Amino acid sequence: AMTAPGDGARALEEALLGAGGEVARGGAAGDGLVADPSQAVSGAWKRTVTDALLCLAAVLACSKASPNDVPMGVGVLVVLKALWFLRNRTRVASAPAAVAGGASVGGDVPDWLPYTCGYVSSGGKELFLVGTLHISPRSPQDVHAVVERAAPDVVMIELDEERLDRMRSSELERERLPKEDDLQPLMIHGLDAQPLTVLAQRAVWNGERHGESIEGPVVYDEKNQYGLVRAPSNGEAATFRGALALVERGGPGFAPFSLKAALAAKAGAKALLVINSADRLPANRLGVGALRMELQVACAARSCNPERVPVLLLPKDVGQRLRERCRAFVVEGPSAVPDASSSGAPWGQLIVKQDSYPRRSLPRRLCQSCALLLSGIGVLYGVIECFDVEVGAEFVAAERVATGRGLPCVCIDIDMNNFWARLAAAAKPTPRNICDAALSWLALPRVLLCLLFPPRGNVDSIGSTALQMMSLPLRTWIAFVLAATAASMCVNFALGAVTLASAAGAKRAFAVKDEDTMDLQSWILLAVEFFLFPQIFAALAASRDEAMYQRIVAVSREHNARRFVVVVGGGHANGILTRARERGL
Repeated sequence: AMTAPGDGARALEEALLGAGGEVARGGAAGDGLVADPSQAVSGAWKRTVTDALLCLAAVLACSKASPNDVPMGVGVLVVLKALWFLRNRTRVASAPAAVAGGASVGGDVPDWLPYTCGYVSSGGKELFLVGTLHISPRSPQDVHAVVERAAPDVVMIELDEERLDRMRSSELERERLPKEDDLQPLMIHGLDAQPLTVLAQRAVWNGERHGESIEGPVVYDEKNQYGLVRAPSNGEAATFRGALALVERGGPGFAPFSLKAALAAKAGAKALLVINSADRLPANRLGVGALRMELQVACAARSCNPERVPVLLLPKDVGQRLRERCRAFVVEGPSAVPDASSSGAPWGQLIVKQDSYPRRSLPRRLCQSCALLLSGIGVLYGVIECFDVEVGAEFVAAERVATGRGLPCVCIDIDMNNFWARLAAAAKPTPRNICDAALSWLALPRVLLCLLFPPRGNVDSIGSTALQMMSLPLRTWIAFVLAATAASMCVNFALGAVTLASAAGAKRAFAVKDEDTMDLQSWILLAVEFFLFPQIFAALAASRDEAMYQRIVAVSREHNARRFVVVVGGGHANGILTRARERGL
């Protein structure tokens, strides 16, 4: 009743995926996915019934236990977990050295694999998954060791392109060369005897106008060589109107690409061509900056979402030649812009390429930043960065070691726009989401059991976290404790404000007595947490596990890879491994 006709199997499947289930989506036979939807429905119901029986048994056992039995039961679990951890840890530490090429030594899991890693072999392909803790100095070492020993065909990391660009150091960025697929072709007439096609780096907002054909004369204004002069407001014809404006990179004072693009749009330019000041083009898109810089641009452009023309950063030699050609070609008359009939005039043509690089407007970035603060995530990482603790060093290490070995390093995570869209959809209290949350709590005993004693080949999340935390220096421990405390206070404040307002409204409506207001507030808080916890898990973990698994399969096919190393946070490790083991690679 909550879905369209024919979508019942998919609805139940997604509900169980959010609950930690691993039901396969329907797909073509032989691609690692279940071809018959009835199999998915049958497996979903079996798992639901099993979870319900296990949950009922746990509830009955807890109801018959006395308060004095709880510490004893917890102590038994801790001892069993410690013995299980020591047994598996000793097995890994005492394993013989791996044979050449990273082959398995005794058993289906390579014995040389670090304790924090998982492994799947399916259909002639091998997946080496490195589970990491983003603030641990041990994680980059594990990444380096696995890539060196596994000898993979491709390395994949739990980031999108935007986040990876922000994490790279300036030294690493200078070493990188731009990919040809990321560059924009531009045809220039009038520079040589034949039209010249050059590849230029493009701005992140160019993709908003993909498929659009842009052509016009190339104009360079000596009085506005950096493109920072505002268009005249007295009705006088602007120099760049109807042209491709040619300007120098940089300039006096505050001169980012986005501000130049906004001023060029106000001046009537069709596009902005920028002469590079360095010998090599940058590898990253232009215009990707911090939120503070975007706010400065908005103030300078006097608009929160200003119109911006496409921007192309030309190679230094081509830009300088084009500038000299523009200087030599001077148009007489009221307009300084040549037309198509002007013989020998520099002329540019391009068709804006499609770009999958994530882009966000300033209002959206502000909303997402506020949501980060209220959720506690922004506070957590903000406090950690104040202590100069490096976060996500394992991803940069993975790219560095892959580049050193001549291997492709591919991002497999969703972008921030997709991330927030999933979170917003999961947090809506719709009937389907409420049903998903209830089903998720049924899976809690099974999930806890698998968390304590994971199967061979999976990552021991508790044991791996203990090993990672033991490698943290004192400064990181202090930063982590303070950050977690501050984030918890922030989340408590946000939840408390919601429940307090609800309880106050019920009190004003005379729906509850004064002495019962605090109890009502507690019950509202419990209901909110009961609904939000599994839904947030579904958005932050389970749905991303599914997206990254699908991306891993696609990348391995694209690169025809037989062995690949995947670097993800420890919270995503077993979700991906389970999908790979049940549905193939």
